[in-house]
Amino acid sequence: MEYPSIELSAGDLAKHFRKTSAFAKEAMATTVSSHKSLEADGYKMTMDKHGYRCYQRATPTSPFEEFFIQGTCDTTLDELAYGLYTPTTHAHRVVLSLLYKYDFLDGAILQTDMAKTDDDPFRWFGVKYARVHLPLPVHTVFQPRDTVYVEQSGTRLDSNGNRTLFQVRHTIESKAFPPFPHVVRFQYQLGFLFTELPNGSVQFTILGHLNPMGNMPAWIYNKRTSQKYYANVTIFSELAQMRRLMESPRVRSVRAKDRSTQKCATCPSFSNRWCFCRTCGQITCTKCVVVIPQPLQNVRPMGRFSHLASVSDHNKHIGHPIVKATYCKTCFTSTRLRTPRLSLNGGGTLSSTSSRYAFSPSTPTADELDEPSRPSSCTHASFADRSQTFECDSPLSDISSASSTKFRSKSAGKPYGWEGPSEYYGRAKSDATLLHSLNPSFGSVERERYLHTASSEPSFDTALFASLQYQRHLVEEMQLSLAAHHKSLSDRGQRAVGGLV
Repeated sequence: MEYPSIELSAGDLAKHFRKTSAFAKEAMATTVSSHKSLEADGYKMTMDKHGYRCYQRATPTSPFEEFFIQGTCDTTLDELAYGLYTPTTHAHRVVLSLLYKYDFLDGAILQTDMAKTDDDPFRWFGVKYARVHLPLPVHTVFQPRDTVYVEQSGTRLDSNGNRTLFQVRHTIESKAFPPFPHVVRFQYQLGFLFTELPNGSVQFTILGHLNPMGNMPAWIYNKRTSQKYYANVTIFSELAQMRRLMESPRVRSVRAKDRSTQKCATCPSFSNRWCFCRTCGQITCTKCVVVIPQPLQNVRPMGRFSHLASVSDHNKHIGHPIVKATYCKTCFTSTRLRTPRLSLNGGGTLSSTSSRYAFSPSTPTADELDEPSRPSSCTHASFADRSQTFECDSPLSDISSASSTKFRSKSAGKPYGWEGPSEYYGRAKSDATLLHSLNPSFGSVERERYLHTASSEPSFDTALFASLQYQRHLVEEMQLSLAAHHKSLSDRGQRAVGGLV
């Protein structure tokens, strides 16, 4: 549903910017807190599971407790930056649906004041809206909650010199966006910090305070806090991977879904309970399917469905339409691609190196969060960042190239790493090298055609050899399949002739 935009004044934006900057600076100072220092501050550990630690403490102004959550996730800082950056309303809804799953109802970006730059691709400041269910097993007991909040995100260096992504939020009151019927507006102040560790993993820190308002008992919410955020942070390691999968172009299936027995394209099993992968269109069994709740991008009814336009009514609207998108494990694995780093190289472009310490010299520290100058653009997010993208091999093109194959089995599937523009370019480069070395009688025109993609030194290319081996193996499987098909036809014909005799 389309929500009305908010036009906060420059003075209000500056006030909220100073508040979020101060909270981010305070939060970054607490990331190095130890267990003893947290206990000295009044925190008590309420959960310790698989490296996930949750601390809570009482506050004098509210019956709802403050929380401090820390743990590690098996991903990179650049993957998290790609997965968490939401410059548009649809991207904001996608990330909320991944984090809250079926507790997500709706979200929107109401105003954008700052956007990403070359020095800080994670920078953003503006006003957002979110609507979710409370973290309870039964959603019918309590009404849904929503909030209008200011969010600031960016990249800084902590006291140890490690790159850190921060994302801080706090709720605001706006007369231009009043509460909706049957929805309770809650208040909170929340901070997410992601610090790059020397071993390559990422440490996340979540701290803040939330007041759900309404008739929610404090003891129920305090008890569910640790479990709620534990369910949310488990997606951090695969957040970027799922976003690439959801943003990939959808392929229409070539047949209707029925209850017939079909062979899975990922594993060699047969099943009558199967579905189509939205990325490649192949048949996938229930063991190889990945189900992701995905918000629809276009929900405005048209034509003979125009009588359903009441979903855009603010008084009747509760949640954004969600579908259960199905993907196969092959496409899910193919989205494990390297994203560009949040740094600049010497040429002024984004670097895609995997080094942990290749950050931009202009990356500010945590002490510079309270800087008085704040560049403002005061633009809306619907058209803000459509032209600003990473200049690298697009993961969507890799998925599309992987889904274009018409034959896929467990034994003849494409090996990992051969798909994508960069891999095809590397194979063309190696082919040019081999062709040039085996044909020294080429003229000047032919030499100019191939020398620009490869050197003139002949060498054994392992990638080309593996590709040829794969092609031979594929041809052998096709021949065996054709032979088995002809044999079955001949046996059927012999049985038919024997029946006539």
